[in-house]
Amino acid sequence: AALGGAFRKVEGVNLEQFWRYSLNTANLSRYLALPIKIDENTAFTAGLIHGIGELVMHVGMPEAMLHVNERLSPFDLRRADAEKAMFGYNYAQVGAALAREWRFPKRMVAGLENHLHPFDNDNIEPIAAVVHLAAWRSRVEFSDIKPSALIASYPDAVGIALGVDPDAIMSDNIPALQHARESFSG
Repeated sequence: AALGGAFRKVEGVNLEQFWRYSLNTANLSRYLALPIKIDENTAFTAGLIHGIGELVMHVGMPEAMLHVNERLSPFDLRRADAEKAMFGYNYAQVGAALAREWRFPKRMVAGLENHLHPFDNDNIEPIAAVVHLAAWRSRVEFSDIKPSALIASYPDAVGIALGVDPDAIMSDNIPALQHARESFSG
C-alpha cells in the first residue's frame, strides 16, 4: 500500500496494469514457494516488489524510459537485457538497490537482484528462482504469447531446479492467478 501511494502517477507506466502484474507475480511466488518449503511471505513480498525498479527508472529518467517503451513492451522477456545494454543496469538491479537501502533481508535483496538470471551467481538464492518463474508466467497474462511460444519460452532449468511440473505453471486455472484476477475485476 505504501508503494502504491509513493507512485501515484508515473509517466509511461500503466500503474493499474503494473500492480496487477506485480500481484500476479506475488501470488504465483507464494504458490511456487509452498511445496518447496520457502517462506511464503518472503516469496510473496519479493514477487510483489520485484519490478519496483521499473517505476524508479521511469520517475528518474522518464524520457529515456519512454524510448525503451517505444521499442519493447514492459512485459517483453527481452526488456531487462535492453535496459542493461542501454543504461548499464536494469530494473532488477535498481529494485535490489532500493531494497538494500530499505534494509530488506540480504536473501530477499539477492533474490530481487538475481531473479532475471537465478543461476548466474555461485550462490543460488531460491527466492530468485521462484520470482523468475512467477514473473515469467505473470507476463503471459499481459502478452499475446501463443501456447506454442509459451512452451518454447518456458524456463526449463529454473522449473527443474524448483521441481515444478510445467503443466502446473502453464495452466490457465492456477488458483493464484484466479485470485489476482478476482481482486482486479471487482
